Amino acid sequence: MGRLMEHTVFLVGPHRSGTTWLGAAFSSSPEVAYWEEPRQVWEYGNWFRADDTLDRQDARPSVVRHIRSRFNRYATRRGARIFCEKTPCNCLRIPFIDAVFPESFFVLIVRDGRSVFRSVREELKTGSHWRRIYQRLRETRISEYPAFLNRIQWLAAKISRRPLQFWGPRPPGWRKWLEDDPPYLVLARQWAATAEAAWEGIAQLDSDRRLVLRYEELVAAPREVLGACASQLPFCDLAPVAEYLARTAKPSRRDAWQNELEAESLQSIRPVIEPTLRKLGYDW
Repeated sequence: MGRLMEHTVFLVGPHRSGTTWLGAAFSSSPEVAYWEEPRQVWEYGNWFRADDTLDRQDARPSVVRHIRSRFNRYATRRGARIFCEKTPCNCLRIPFIDAVFPESFFVLIVRDGRSVFRSVREELKTGSHWRRIYQRLRETRISEYPAFLNRIQWLAAKISRRPLQFWGPRPPGWRKWLEDDPPYLVLARQWAATAEAAWEGIAQLDSDRRLVLRYEELVAAPREVLGACASQLPFCDLAPVAEYLARTAKPSRRDAWQNELEAESLQSIRPVIEPTLRKLGYDW
């Protein structure tokens, strides 16, 4: 039996904002047990929701016990003193996570919504590979399988690699968007709602429990950015994390949207995403 976990770090950010890349960097550290998107654990006991939002009242004692036990066991089996995970839906659940893990640390990564729009648009054309879904099913306990029941059609589309209508976090109102809005506006609304929820949720935490990273800065200078943040995560050696990021960074992705998004598309989504962009510190 390994050592019990001492710290929990939750990476949050809208899908295609760099959380997978940042999570892989944390997983390169020998003191970190990293779990990629254990949605089925987070949704335990809160099945069949109309969207992915969870709040403090959803953190009932049985739910808290289950989630804490699952993550602690995961870290203990790997002999790691730090547990780390990323699940994009958690942008909509920060108060809930705080109720389950009041001692935890949060890292929010923000990215220009235009970049996210471009990336998600490409992802919807192909879907994800069935191997990742198979791995997630293997990581799931029988008691957690209800988490997949209201996603059967979505899973089938992903396994067969058919184009997806909707992918990623489900903010309140997402079904109505699908009914009323063209696909490009659905993507824009999804990013804006998810990013705003994460931004507001992080702001409610004590300053010594949160860190905000900007994707564009992290891609450009990962060693410098994480070096400046070292004092905010004194319990975690960020050197291997920074080295992984420096080795794998692809700065060309930072501004790809400027060459790949049509002017007409940008003007169509501007009314939806510009207010959120400005709130996050981006200019149009």
